[in-house]
Amino acid sequence: MKCFKTMVRPFRKTQTLILLALLACPVIVHAAENRGIVPMPILDKNGRQVWLYKESHALVIGESEYTGGWKSLPGVKVDVGLVKAALEANGFEVHVKMNPSLRELEDTIKDFIDRFGRVPENRLLFYFAGHGHTLKLADGRDMGYFVPADAPDPIQDEAGFKRKAATMQIMEVYARQIEAKHALFMFDSCFSGAVLGLRRGGSRIPPLIESKTVKPVRQFITAGDENQQVPDESLFREFFVRALSGEGDLNRDGYVLGSELYLYMNDKITNYSGSSQTPLEGKIRDTRLDQGDFVFPLKTAGLQGGLVSLEEEKKRLENERIGVEKERKRTEAEKQVLEEKSKLEAEKRRLVEEQEKLARLEPQFSSAPAGMVRIPDGTFYAGLAGEGIKSFLEMNRFEKETRGMIGEMEIGMFYMDKYEVTQVEYERVMGINSSDFKGVNLPVDNVTWQEADAYCKRVGKRLPTEWEWEKAAKGGSYTIFPWGNKMQSGKANICDVNCELNWKANRFDDGHKHTARVGSYPPNGYGLYDMVGNVMEWTASNYGYSSGIKVLRGGSWGSGPGVTHPGFRNPGEPHIRYALGFRCVQ
Repeated sequence: MKCFKTMVRPFRKTQTLILLALLACPVIVHAAENRGIVPMPILDKNGRQVWLYKESHALVIGESEYTGGWKSLPGVKVDVGLVKAALEANGFEVHVKMNPSLRELEDTIKDFIDRFGRVPENRLLFYFAGHGHTLKLADGRDMGYFVPADAPDPIQDEAGFKRKAATMQIMEVYARQIEAKHALFMFDSCFSGAVLGLRRGGSRIPPLIESKTVKPVRQFITAGDENQQVPDESLFREFFVRALSGEGDLNRDGYVLGSELYLYMNDKITNYSGSSQTPLEGKIRDTRLDQGDFVFPLKTAGLQGGLVSLEEEKKRLENERIGVEKERKRTEAEKQVLEEKSKLEAEKRRLVEEQEKLARLEPQFSSAPAGMVRIPDGTFYAGLAGEGIKSFLEMNRFEKETRGMIGEMEIGMFYMDKYEVTQVEYERVMGINSSDFKGVNLPVDNVTWQEADAYCKRVGKRLPTEWEWEKAAKGGSYTIFPWGNKMQSGKANICDVNCELNWKANRFDDGHKHTARVGSYPPNGYGLYDMVGNVMEWTASNYGYSSGIKVLRGGSWGSGPGVTHPGFRNPGEPHIRYALGFRCVQ
């Protein structure tokens, strides 16, 4: 069986470590290279072409051999092979990953999106087969999880399960990162669909191809809900494969749409299981990503206008080639002008740095409240600038999209705590000390966003916005770190040679295994301490469109050098606490 549900006792301590960019490069088993790149024309009922899929790529993930106490699922290996064959017959290039851990799962998904999800004309399909699980959280919410191979049994180790299982909320984040218009997520597992807005659909008229079909969409179909059990001998896989063979074309127009696929699978699976298994469907809760419909062109549809469409595609590609050649010539002609402009911008940044250094020497600094530092108003460069971008990409190949590459930003004057809030300060105000690593001058850690927010308000302050935090952390510099473009031993507390985690950076030595006393390392240009490493710090800002996820900054003692620089943004659910601290502003 592939589905379970667990109740969580209120106020039970949970720990989740944010490691989005510390993961190793994934290993994917690739299908034949000539699949997936054949253009797929989409025709409406009148024979007019309304869209053309440029490439088709599928990621199939199977969890069959569990090491943490879950029952193995030998049928998953068979299912993966059959799904792969069905998708390849439908024109997909298929990538398979078997029995990944959470780290390998996240790496695989990110690499797949980075390689194929940046082209709007591509279509992406994700197929997950393995155990699913639902936990009822302390606040009453149901949270669905996909269970990787090394996740422990939550009944025996609930905290370990949360640390190693993939939440459906993270799946939503991945869905939003895709730039391809159409993405379909298939889960041959069952869990609560509340986070993704999944529902059980009734009888509907099978949809036809129309102009709105090609609008962006993120669709989800699961094998069942949290109260049902999905057998290892999968009906979900069987009817998915049969749908792609032509049975799913309910209106016989030569296409199977994502919504049409669900109607077919829901009817068949409900029937054959005696209503003990009823699939769920849904689209992402975003008006910009819920208008269209995923399309499977069957072989008959591909013949209807294929020759004409391919000729049109050939002309389009030729026009693109001409356009690229013109762009190359224009770029070559402007090269010298751009080089001069770059020199002028570098000089401008140097002058700004000098001005900010002078501003920091002004007497107004003495007016800052006790224990705080005045951060002057003015413009700073959010993200990485100039040589900093080149150095960072060389240092961290995985983060080619540098999350934080924003540009110039205007921030008003404010005051920020000179040090991270210590355990003594926190216990004096809040009456408790929940830190994992206790010590008088150590920063408080193991703090949720709500607890950090409450502390700042009680002392008449607030949490900083992520842009206030980034400006303060850079200390007026334009380099990756406040001291330069490379991590250096003795500058910050990160996961170095003393660290006990697998991804430790042995070439650095900061002298600490876990948290260090606040102020143990040199301050930045504004006089702030520990803005890199030690504990990851909460901010008041939301992460992207997900109002329930907050932005974390700065990295911690458990982070590698690639994710501790001030321009890097990490998402975190407000209830997590492991290795997390904060400081306040006013």
